[in-house]
Amino acid sequence: MIDNSQKNGFTLVETLVAIAVLLLAVAAPLSLATKSLNSSALSKQQITASFLAQEAMEYIRNIRDENVIKYSNWLHSDSGVTDCFSPNKCIVDPTITSGPDKIKKCQGNCPLLRYRESNGVYSYDTNAGTADSIYTRVTEIVNVITDREVAVLVTVSWLGPSGVAYKVIARENLTNWQYW
Repeated sequence: MIDNSQKNGFTLVETLVAIAVLLLAVAAPLSLATKSLNSSALSKQQITASFLAQEAMEYIRNIRDENVIKYSNWLHSDSGVTDCFSPNKCIVDPTITSGPDKIKKCQGNCPLLRYRESNGVYSYDTNAGTADSIYTRVTEIVNVITDREVAVLVTVSWLGPSGVAYKVIARENLTNWQYW
């Protein structure tokens, strides 16, 4: 004969406590993994933004050097650089092979860069195969010493993984090295 007071098993309270402990043991690593993935995505975006800012900066520096050779004027207007003088802002697209569209003054807000997945290139190319990226790149040039030195400011901005606005700002002073 079985005595009901001697039954072995878990009570409802013990079962609920065990489930709560199990949930905590599973939820903590999942939360940590989610935060790690968001942090990794943001780091990737910051690195990409830094490279995009550096690309525009190097392109402007290259134009300065080419202008000295072609025109003996380091900020010659044919290069489009003069369109970027403050308070104007412009877009710079070194991926365009030729023509006047490499530097354009922004009319209102500067557009988003576009991304071509097939080759991993960011540009303003609107041809098939490109889609809007999350990045906006704005270039501005400020006179420091007229005809001797300018400050080039490149700002890359985007919305991060959680919808927070981020930006990378690169600044470099360029001089008319023929003047000195």
